Amino acid sequence: MEVKSRNNYFGQRHGQSEANVLGIIISDPAVGIKNYGLSHLGRDQVYKSAKAARESDLLGPKTIIYTSDFLRARETADITTDILNAQ
Repeated sequence: MEVKSRNNYFGQRHGQSEANVLGIIISDPAVGIKNYGLSHLGRDQVYKSAKAARESDLLGPKTIIYTSDFLRARETADITTDILNAQ
């Protein structure tokens, strides 16, 4: 028996981060939670991506966003939440 989900799931990678610009990998939560957020380009990338998703009706106000604690991911989620008027 096939069970169909009424939910859709999407993944979103963070935009370019300050660490990406510096060519370093930040995987230690003690560092990544407080430092190395999005670059200006990264913010623009997230804005364009979220706006395109909203305009295509893939995502919208009913979207629930989950994110990691890393600064780059939280900033990505915050921008996306604002654009989608999501939760």
